[in-house]
Amino acid sequence: MNAVQTTPAGTPGRPSRDAVVAAVRTALARTRNRPLDEIRLETDLEADLGLDSMALIEVNIAIEEQLGVPVPAGETPELVVRTVADLAAFVLERAGALPC
Repeated sequence: MNAVQTTPAGTPGRPSRDAVVAAVRTALARTRNRPLDEIRLETDLEADLGLDSMALIEVNIAIEEQLGVPVPAGETPELVVRTVADLAAFVLERAGALPC
């Protein structure tokens, strides 16, 4: 299943905010073996989900597979990306930076 959708502005090939949030939540739920309803925007990746740098690589791969947006683990700023919302914003920024 590919969650890439047209954004409200009509930019084809780039995921919408909702698609990114859904992909991030799903990737976290699957890789951390947690129910999806436990993965909320305010969920702390480290404190609540026990996400470390190795687990973040798994999450990045799962997000990339769902959205087709490359999220290299070395580029995820771990000091800035603390919550699910932060990770979704980072992925959305990466998606917006893709060439047309």
